[in-house]
Amino acid sequence: MAEDSFPLDSFEDRKYLVLIGIGSFLALATIFLIMNRRSVHFNEEFGVLVLSTFFILSPIIFISAIIAIFKFGREFYNTFFLTSLISWPVSVWEYTNQSRNACMFWCGSSPPADQTPIIIFFSFQIILLIYANSWLMKENWKNKYGILYALWFSTFVYLIAYFVGFFS
Repeated sequence: MAEDSFPLDSFEDRKYLVLIGIGSFLALATIFLIMNRRSVHFNEEFGVLVLSTFFILSPIIFISAIIAIFKFGREFYNTFFLTSLISWPVSVWEYTNQSRNACMFWCGSSPPADQTPIIIFFSFQIILLIYANSWLMKENWKNKYGILYALWFSTFVYLIAYFVGFFS
């Protein structure tokens, strides 16, 4: 990809943008649905559909991320790994929280701190989208792709920690 080219100039670039666009949307939608799971208007079937779609697409996006690491090089993987590593403490916190309080969809009351990790994680994901947009304005597409793939990957790690903590 040329440095000054728009990312939709070639089919190859369009593939990465569409794939990670869908992946980052599903990541945020999944976290949002889990965060609002106790809402009166929560539709469990829709939540399960979004979560299932996220995990079904995960191998494809994971393989795409590995290919992107080799294709885009240092600019991509520096932002990808740095952004992913920043989110891991919140994932560990959620694992600890779920292993102690184990409350997913069906419990009525939970400790007040039960929602804190997911609210912080959701806020972090929104900040990542704003940061990716700043790279978009600078027309540095490799860093933008790294951040968007990190958004998906950190959500994947967070959800694994969430469910493993719940079932432990």
